[in-house]
Amino acid sequence: MKLCRCPVCHSDIHLDALLEDDAGREMLGLISNLRGDNARALVSYIGLFRPEKSALSNGRALKLMQEVLEMYQPSPLLAHALNETVQAVMKNRRETRNIQALSNHNYLKKVYEGAKPLFAVVRNEQGKSAVNSAQEFLIHRHLRPTPRVLLGMALSLTRLASSAIDISDGCVADLTHILERSQCGAVIELDKLPLSAELVSEFGLAQAEQYALSGGEDYELCFTVPDSNKAKLAKALAHIGVNYTCIGQIRAIHPKNKNRIQFQRHGQRVEVEFAGGFDHFK
Repeated sequence: MKLCRCPVCHSDIHLDALLEDDAGREMLGLISNLRGDNARALVSYIGLFRPEKSALSNGRALKLMQEVLEMYQPSPLLAHALNETVQAVMKNRRETRNIQALSNHNYLKKVYEGAKPLFAVVRNEQGKSAVNSAQEFLIHRHLRPTPRVLLGMALSLTRLASSAIDISDGCVADLTHILERSQCGAVIELDKLPLSAELVSEFGLAQAEQYALSGGEDYELCFTVPDSNKAKLAKALAHIGVNYTCIGQIRAIHPKNKNRIQFQRHGQRVEVEFAGGFDHFK
């Protein structure tokens, strides 16, 4: 029985041959027992040790995996550090054209220690982690956001949107930039904001809305589309599997009106107070 490619060294292998090898069996068992993103991240990381002109032996791969798991417990932090290391090394290889294999875990250690503060958790009297699944989801979404590259390319190529901006300073702050340049206003429907169930469960609806409106570094895009192009854009984005959410409408306002954004909930106007846009330097 043949596997297409080894996930570590990318060479052709046979499953029966792998199972007959002690190191191969132990490696498969080790990987299968890892939870979450740790297994995939660890396999990708071990691939960085593959020699340029030869395969990585099962024994060597197993030893490397054991070294990592002896240093660190499987966790979202470890998965993050492994993925960040892989991305950084691969980026350096592309830029320098130097594909020399890694020989130690020094860079992983540096990334892991640097990310520790972002994963700091409160522990109870028994020393157990107080992070629940919802909190783990939110941490992961913050540290591993999804850049909307496909969406941006689709908006550019189809020319169906009339404006677009990234939400790095917060939805309201960045939408305001569009409105000021366009000399118009907008209505945001609060009940249409795409809030995750995890965010609402952890912070409540009111605070979740505040985060959605004013939280920055979201890696999302805010864009406007004429009514005449809505159906065309929906079809184009569905074709490439990109989701989007309409959260309001652009409205004409008096030139002297500085209150460019109004808020509604279920069609009824409401007043919303928030601290303003996201400050990257605080």
